[in-house]
Amino acid sequence: MGFHRNRRIKISVLVATLLLVFLWSSSHLGYINPHVPIWYSMLSITSAMVYKIDKDHARAYQQRIPEKWMHCIDLFGGWPGALIAQQAFQHKTLKASFKTVFWLTVMVNSTVLGLYLKNIIQDRLSI
Repeated sequence: MGFHRNRRIKISVLVATLLLVFLWSSSHLGYINPHVPIWYSMLSITSAMVYKIDKDHARAYQQRIPEKWMHCIDLFGGWPGALIAQQAFQHKTLKASFKTVFWLTVMVNSTVLGLYLKNIIQDRLSI
């Protein structure tokens, strides 16, 4: 494993872990609905599995998983798992159009999560 690939995997794991730890901690402290970290965790696992299956299918010249389904899972919260899987399996890391849509799904999902958290903070401060 090359130095740069190893570094990208570590950064991906760090980003995903920080997000999930933040969500689980916020849930445990009663700040957010406990379904939120469960949702992100389950979709992250699902996304990583989908990337692995698609990579295996690509190697075996079998029918691939449509990119739109991968993006849909990532959009709804599976992007932390996808981020790790892309680096760990070296899958979908070179295709520019896929990467562009992937990062758009991350931005949209992060914006929605940020607005959700902003509303919770505003509600708590207005009490």
